[in-house]
Amino acid sequence: VGRIQLALPIIKWELQNELERVEKIVKPLGNEGPKSVTEQRHRLMRIMSDYCSLMRQSSRGFYSDQLLASSTDIRLYGINQGSFQALKGAVASSRPPFEDPSFTEALAKDMSDLRGRELPGFHNSQAFYTFVANNVEGWRPAVENCRAQVVEATRNVSCMIIEKLVPGFPGIIESVNKIALRIIGNLAEDLTTKLENVFVKESDPFTANENMLDLINQLRFRNFDKALNQVMAQVPTGSKDGPTDALQAQVTQRLGAWYMQSHGVNIKSKVEDMSIMIEAYWDVATKRLVDNICMTIEHDFV
Repeated sequence: VGRIQLALPIIKWELQNELERVEKIVKPLGNEGPKSVTEQRHRLMRIMSDYCSLMRQSSRGFYSDQLLASSTDIRLYGINQGSFQALKGAVASSRPPFEDPSFTEALAKDMSDLRGRELPGFHNSQAFYTFVANNVEGWRPAVENCRAQVVEATRNVSCMIIEKLVPGFPGIIESVNKIALRIIGNLAEDLTTKLENVFVKESDPFTANENMLDLINQLRFRNFDKALNQVMAQVPTGSKDGPTDALQAQVTQRLGAWYMQSHGVNIKSKVEDMSIMIEAYWDVATKRLVDNICMTIEHDFV
């Protein structure tokens, strides 16, 4: 009897802990389901209303609901923002090495191969179109990866929300998942077509953006500063301390030679101008592509 009395507090403590553990597991299952058909319909309508509301709030970034506030894994807006940032980074990483001599050499070869198809002093537009078309196709894998991530995240969040909402009704969970996955699949197919339309538009170079002209001017100013620094480095040190007329004549002569190379009608000057145009258009087109892709996904899918 003494041993039993000594063991009873320990047994009671173990039973209380086990009871708390079981209650914690069973609590999310909720109370017993309604019995009558009318009550069942009302309960089902409330469940679907809550599910749709949570999906809408999750996709728009409104996390005021307790379930969304406590569960970061079902915040669809935040997950999608990560995918959009990854898309932006992937497109930016594909930036051609405009400053690398190998880029201008390859561009010069392309323009040289097409020589004779344009008048002297005019840009060869075919080289520009070819460059743009090739780069647009190079962005396709990043866009497709972003689309796949958003679709997969939407599927996962939808399944997790209904599971957290009604864990005690596996039949409802299965039915909702079946319907939701079918709708998401149909929307994903339509999204593929709409994203393809974005690529079709981007493959035909065009912009009315005044920022492109500003970018072209910035690049030309940068090249001029670079040329001026090179000219000043080539001027003998003694000339800088003497009369300014001699220094001015040397700088004018050297800059004049640079100007003829950069702005004449020879192939080298045309390559320089084409490189500037391509770099400026690349900056405008990549920002526009990322914005259009993200807006299309947000507006037509999410």
